[in-house]
Amino acid sequence: MITSTQERNIASYTFYSEHEQEKVFPRLERLMRHHDHVKQLNVIYQQMRHDQTYECMRDPLFQNDEIATQKLDNANFTSLIIPLTFSKNQPLFEQMTKLCTEFNELIQCFYPNVVPQINLDAAHITVRSIVDYITQSVDELREYLPIIKPSVQKWLKLLGNSTRFYFMGLFSNFQENKGLSVGLRIYPTLPLIQIIRGEVANILYELNDTLPVRPESQFHTSLTHSTLLRVRNFHAPLSVEFILAFKDWVEQYDTTVFGSMFNIGLADFRIRNGKSDKLLLTDETGHRVGNEICLTEGFKKK
Repeated sequence: MITSTQERNIASYTFYSEHEQEKVFPRLERLMRHHDHVKQLNVIYQQMRHDQTYECMRDPLFQNDEIATQKLDNANFTSLIIPLTFSKNQPLFEQMTKLCTEFNELIQCFYPNVVPQINLDAAHITVRSIVDYITQSVDELREYLPIIKPSVQKWLKLLGNSTRFYFMGLFSNFQENKGLSVGLRIYPTLPLIQIIRGEVANILYELNDTLPVRPESQFHTSLTHSTLLRVRNFHAPLSVEFILAFKDWVEQYDTTVFGSMFNIGLADFRIRNGKSDKLLLTDETGHRVGNEICLTEGFKKK
């Protein structure tokens, strides 16, 4: 087991060798049997793969919505997130890079004119989506701190040291406005993210009457995952040969525990306003397109 050194209360990462996975995987199997939040995650991940990936790939009526895609790519969104820094653990980073290479080779084999997007640098867990289609400054993001920070601090104090996030297997999703997405399934040993997600929402919608927020009736994520790869401009139905090859590739990792994240602290949480649903802070030219604040910052003075 190769573990990175914790820095300034920022989470540590562990990579598991094939031998170590033989011991780690049974722990996750037990979690899936006895912890409702993990069982529910597993059910949703399977539904996404079959109903929202394989079935969409076969559907002759499924088409990319290019207008919706452009709208998504050109807009900014604000969310409470946990950025994932795989580079803190070199073997884990190499494993993530290997997955990206394999996926790219698979796509190029069947669709040589399609170039996948690799999102390793932008990888994150969305804890709570806050507001959509809006650009916000650092000062505007600080306005959320008095609402969000105390709740995150409270639950980190209670559950943070006891929660480990396992990276096991791959999720997939095929959507009209996003294309084919692939990323890490993430299983927390305790429902820390789920609790913070709900508690932050309660405060945002009950006590806040001035700050911009996503309509409460709109979709809110229930997952703990991170998108690593995406392919746009696919048009269903995709070839049977590609669907089978993709299915074999993604399912071979179902019981692979790539690594884990632990020692999560307040410094791991960001309120970020970034470009597109990837929440980018800079574009491909290095131009700044987003802002973020860390929850370790103090409240904005009135």
